[in-house]
Amino acid sequence: AAITALETQTDTDGTPLGLTARGLIVPPDLKFTAAALVRSAIVDYGGGTSGPYMTYNAIRDENLGLIVSPILTDANNWYLAADPGQIDTIHVGFLGGQEEPDLLVEAANSGGNFESDRKRFKVRHDHVAKAVDWRGLYAAVVT
Repeated sequence: AAITALETQTDTDGTPLGLTARGLIVPPDLKFTAAALVRSAIVDYGGGTSGPYMTYNAIRDENLGLIVSPILTDANNWYLAADPGQIDTIHVGFLGGQEEPDLLVEAANSGGNFESDRKRFKVRHDHVAKAVDWRGLYAAVVT
């Protein structure tokens, strides 16, 4: 149902957007269930190996990538993403166009490094992300 909902969306004048589902985004709690869903040839809907609920897994043919996100903490919620080449969903920008982080290392002669055998460093990465178009994502949020 999620794939159908994502792929049958239209713009404001009713023209189909032509989106294709490409990624299943799940919390760590759903990692193995989702992996079975996107990779298994046969799905068991509760009937066991000889029960009537074994069926061909058509979702496997969708070639969905699996993304496990540790920041998702509700095991009931998952998301489906469209092919990013078809619709701009999220934009990421980098300060001054610098996509690589800065690695700053403390000078060797600054306070106490010789006595303690330590070196201090920090990493700085200036970037921002913004949602641009909600239609590239489908959310299955259970409240």
